[in-house]
Amino acid sequence: MADQPHQPKVMTDAERDKLAKTLDEELDQFIEGLQKSQYKDGWKEETWEKEMQEHPFFRSKPFEDGEELPPLIQGLQALKYDPSLHTEEELAFTYKEDGNLCFKVKKYKHAVLNYTEGLRKRHPNIELITQLLTNRAAANFHLGNFRSSLRDCERAVRLTPGHMKAILRAVQCCTKLGRSAEALSWCDRGLAVDSTHAELVRLHHAATAQQRVEERNRRQAALKERKQKAADDRLLAALAERGVSVLSEEGKPVSGAAVRPELLVPQVPGLETGVQLTDSGDLSWPLMFLYPEHSQSDLVRAALDTDPISGHLEAMFGADGGGSPEWDTAGTYRPDRLEVYYEYEDGLETRVVRVRTDSRIRDVLADKRYVVKGGVPGFIVLPRDSPFRTVFLGRYQVDER
Repeated sequence: MADQPHQPKVMTDAERDKLAKTLDEELDQFIEGLQKSQYKDGWKEETWEKEMQEHPFFRSKPFEDGEELPPLIQGLQALKYDPSLHTEEELAFTYKEDGNLCFKVKKYKHAVLNYTEGLRKRHPNIELITQLLTNRAAANFHLGNFRSSLRDCERAVRLTPGHMKAILRAVQCCTKLGRSAEALSWCDRGLAVDSTHAELVRLHHAATAQQRVEERNRRQAALKERKQKAADDRLLAALAERGVSVLSEEGKPVSGAAVRPELLVPQVPGLETGVQLTDSGDLSWPLMFLYPEHSQSDLVRAALDTDPISGHLEAMFGADGGGSPEWDTAGTYRPDRLEVYYEYEDGLETRVVRVRTDSRIRDVLADKRYVVKGGVPGFIVLPRDSPFRTVFLGRYQVDER
């Protein structure tokens, strides 16, 4: 007769309750028998919020750049990146994953740093190196570092020819850099791998259109440059004809062929237009009139070199002195009572030259002693017979023009 299979004994509810009670009593006896001590390693009541923020499982905000990490997180990081516990390839993969996490939350600078650390690891995994390069190229692209991004794309394609992700990113970089010819070249490389790639076809059309725009812009820029060069040449010829001297970067007066357009750029804040040659052949200069007695000045933005100085004095103060400014409380600045001077360097000595107010600006600037400084001719204006005039001129040797 065959053996009957063993049938487990079925416990009644009363037996089950009795067993549970017995186990509970034994556990209580075991706990009571343990040596009792106060738990000292828990969070303190007065600092528990700070300690919770330092725990990686409970921290609610990211760490700021340069912020010191809590010891627990430093320990976890040491385990994660310990070269004695991981191979170079494993560490490179870890940095790639960390970079991807930063990239997903748009922390592109941190992503670049992680991908760079991954690329510093030496191993034979070409696929992983290519991924790190293309990922770093993407992060740099979002940061606007288009040249750095393009260089990584070139490296990735050298390692893995036909890598479509790197080729597409290279096209985008070239487009951003205004290099339509290079963009087309990259498109051709990609289309040689996949001639039906929709995005590459679209980028190829866009690069072709951009190339036409760039060529048009280059032609316009070249035409503008030629026109500006011709205008500069005419202006310099007019200055040379008039014998105008200007101050060089070395602080020396130059004239004729030694004058360059950049020496004529006005150095007065807010003044953008310097000397210009008009259609009638006159020079239009910005002028600065200085009133040292009151530490004031007037800027005339455009004065023809055929104008007499007196005309501008009358425009500023009124022909009969009725236009005196607020700072002229004594009313001494009347055109018929004003004297005009300019400074010049005579060796180691600074002298002043008195100018007749009926002189044309052109004639004053033609004087060998006059040097245009900072692109703007300047004149000192003093009221005749004033005490300040006597004191001011006492500092100089005064020449007559």
